Amino acid sequence: MGSKKDVMRVINEVASAGWLVERTRGGHFRLVAPGGQSVIAAGTPSDPRALLNMKSRIKRIQQEITS
Repeated sequence: MGSKKDVMRVINEVASAGWLVERTRGGHFRLVAPGGQSVIAAGTPSDPRALLNMKSRIKRIQQEITS
């Protein structure tokens, strides 16, 4: 849980949903929603909760966009 492969899977899902994916100079990913809100994702998460936290933030933003 929380591997780089899992992070990339989520990044590909949001990219196909219309989010902009940018790579930061520090090796992280900036995921920008169509509404302009962003989530920063670690390129290689060291904390197992990092993936869950990223998914939660994405879900909250998507709910705000559809509301």
